[in-house]
Amino acid sequence: LSRTKSELEETASLAASNSKDKDCPSMSIHVADVTNVSEVEDTIATILKKWGGIDILINNAGTSQKPKGTLETLSADDLRTLLDLNVVGVHIVTSAVLRQ
Repeated sequence: LSRTKSELEETASLAASNSKDKDCPSMSIHVADVTNVSEVEDTIATILKKWGGIDILINNAGTSQKPKGTLETLSADDLRTLLDLNVVGVHIVTSAVLRQ
């Protein structure tokens, strides 16, 4: 699950080429904004329909302050964006998976 399809395709390709277990099932890739509740819930439903469940969640979406600077230079809007992705997005995905 990512916002960027090209990055997902690259990751899936790398995982497949490095897999020692050739009988391992293929991956599915899904593009969604983790800060958007309905996109996440729809994506989780799609994953559950295809795979029947989610055994492991690696919830590592995040970003850092742009541009880098001291605390007093960080605008409230930029802070909200950071918190939405780094904290709220983690909660949205984790809770959507746990409810299944």
